[in-house]
Amino acid sequence: MNVLGIPDVLDAAADEILVRGHCKNVLISGDGKVCLGGAIYTALDPELKSQFNAAMSRHSYQVNAILAKVDAYFERTHSNIPTGNGQGHVSVRYNNRPDTTAGDVIELLRGTAKELRNA
Repeated sequence: MNVLGIPDVLDAAADEILVRGHCKNVLISGDGKVCLGGAIYTALDPELKSQFNAAMSRHSYQVNAILAKVDAYFERTHSNIPTGNGQGHVSVRYNNRPDTTAGDVIELLRGTAKELRNA
């Protein structure tokens, strides 16, 4: 069982993107890259790297709670960036924007982690 706090999970998720690479519109790509949500899933449970779909639902509630923290930080710090009016987490829509880079997503994850640690 994972005992990392949310800031630690967010930092680990940023590391997942650094190591595995960044993708959009899927949690994990065929070549192993991860999006913002996929990075959080794999940070929570490293075994998901090989069993991603089988174990995903086990972590859905926790991932959604963490994404809500990332969304709140995004809305405070990136409110000038349009993400559309789609459903789901604003941070995920930001991840999937054509011009959002891996560096942008890593910055978002690390910024949220830092804010939570300083709260």
